[in-house]
Amino acid sequence: MSLKIFNEVDKEEWNSIVDKSIPYTSCHRWEWLRIAAKHSNTNLYPLVHVDKGGNPLAAFPLFFSRKGPLKMVFSPPPGSAMRLGPIFIDSKLKTHKKETIYKEFQTEVEEFINYLGANYVLIATSPGLIDIRPFKWADYTATPTYNYIVDLTKGEDNLWASFKRELRNNIKRTQKSGVVVIEEISDKNVDHLYNSLDRRYQGQSLRLGISGDYLRDLFEQSYELSLKLFVAYYEGNVVGSIAHVGEKQRLVVWVGAVKNNISGLAVNDLIQWEAIKWAIQNGYHEYEIVGANIPRLCLFKSKYSPDLNICFILKKAGLLGRISENGYQFWKKHRR
Repeated sequence: MSLKIFNEVDKEEWNSIVDKSIPYTSCHRWEWLRIAAKHSNTNLYPLVHVDKGGNPLAAFPLFFSRKGPLKMVFSPPPGSAMRLGPIFIDSKLKTHKKETIYKEFQTEVEEFINYLGANYVLIATSPGLIDIRPFKWADYTATPTYNYIVDLTKGEDNLWASFKRELRNNIKRTQKSGVVVIEEISDKNVDHLYNSLDRRYQGQSLRLGISGDYLRDLFEQSYELSLKLFVAYYEGNVVGSIAHVGEKQRLVVWVGAVKNNISGLAVNDLIQWEAIKWAIQNGYHEYEIVGANIPRLCLFKSKYSPDLNICFILKKAGLLGRISENGYQFWKKHRR
């Protein structure tokens, strides 16, 4: 078995691997990876683990950045709002064989990271990768993160009945007020999405990680990346929007859901309900609401009667990497 580094001429084969893999995310597709590398100013290394016959078994996109003596490897890169990590060809292999492939692949990846001389590695895995033992064995720290999953196979009526009464009342009241939600991608709506996110972060004295150009480049590839934008209109004006990503049988809430200033209207509740109905009508089995880690946000997100799933933040840092990270955290805490 060996490790290959794909390049631009291999993009169709890369996407074919992604389509056959577990976990699957649109973020792993070649188009998204290239856009993320461009806007994060990192070098992309699309690693593929192949058997003796050259057949792909697994893949792992890494992004490399160097800042002075600090050499960093990411998957995904900062400011990309992605989930990446390794993916594996979906197969009917027995557990022993799957674990052997995983361990060999992780060893090869670790050797490549060492070849780059990285002293800081940060990986955010995708839903469906439960086994992180090879990373633990390689001395990574692992922090669980959580998301909500709504089971769409229950059907629209049963889902509606399972929602909290407050949520149902909010949605009905907002509908009666004349708010209309449509699935619509346009330059104007993408700009509104970015500007609303930017205002929210500025209001909290925070810096929005993603850029407007990054969003625009992604939405130009909306078909290939299965990006959807649900937009709410009230009295002819855009009053809210939430971007979603289609991932096989799952529709994922990506970015948006910024609070608006219209008193008495639950615009985001209505947008998500319309997105859920759209997902059911288009054959999706699950609706994922990303981010179930902050108590105050969980109060809003748990109203949809969801279950939990789990991802992991995997990190390994040398002395220089730890010093740099601690300095950055101190700066964030004490900046004005």
